[in-house]
Amino acid sequence: MAKKTSAASKGYRKTVKKKPFLTKKEIIELIVIVAVIVLAVVLFNVLYNPYIAAKDVQADDIIANAIAKSSDKFVRLGTVTDLDGYTRESTVSVDTPTGYNTYTPVDENDPMDHFTVSGSVSNAATTLSYMMSYYQPYADTVGEVIETEVEGHTAYICHYTLSEYREENDPDAVAEEAAPAEETEDSAVAGDAAETEPAEVSEPVEDAAETEGAEETAAEGEEAASEPEPNTFYQYINMYIDADDSHSIGVNAYRQGSDDSFYLADDEIEAYMLNLAQVITFPEK
Repeated sequence: MAKKTSAASKGYRKTVKKKPFLTKKEIIELIVIVAVIVLAVVLFNVLYNPYIAAKDVQADDIIANAIAKSSDKFVRLGTVTDLDGYTRESTVSVDTPTGYNTYTPVDENDPMDHFTVSGSVSNAATTLSYMMSYYQPYADTVGEVIETEVEGHTAYICHYTLSEYREENDPDAVAEEAAPAEETEDSAVAGDAAETEPAEVSEPVEDAAETEGAEETAAEGEEAASEPEPNTFYQYINMYIDADDSHSIGVNAYRQGSDDSFYLADDEIEAYMLNLAQVITFPEK
């Protein structure tokens, strides 16, 4: 009886065909997904370019450099509108993209001299810190920083005052300067006598150092006594609003008067600046 041999003993092996990692259908679907993503990125960069060219800048724009020390890339942080009771003048143009808009009150008796709106290439907190370190040494008073919001954007308000004497704001000094000098007969005679009479010889000074010190003290006292009182007072109020992580919008108010009676109280400043900030329109997110 013949011995049966198995398939395995004859060298036959049962093989299992491995499935591919991805089927043709899955590969096609993956290609489609990748193509859609690539197309979306391209369209995003074409339709939403964060930069703006200088030639596209408008007078109503709030523009800042895209990055620090960059002179050819700009970003539009928002736009401005007119404000009742103020005239507006813009220096924003193709030649000066990072200019500013200046608002001047129509009422000449308004303590507000003007306020400006402009963009900055640093966020609000950084701009605030820099400006405060700059003007603090010169200020008479410095108020507490106020944190608030403008249309959901974090904002900081700082304010300070200073005063000085200005001759052009002194009616007496202006009148005295305008009056012509008249030479009287007595003054003419006195002048002639001064020219002809010999100068008197002074007595020798025993203690020169003591005399010199006394003269310096007297001169300092006379200078302090003759120094006029301040007649021009200023209140500067600055608001810095975050536009994005690395840019901010500044609203800077300059107020001036002949005394300090026009100064806004601390609890009035926030509402005052929020009213001015309404001229800003932020881009839609």
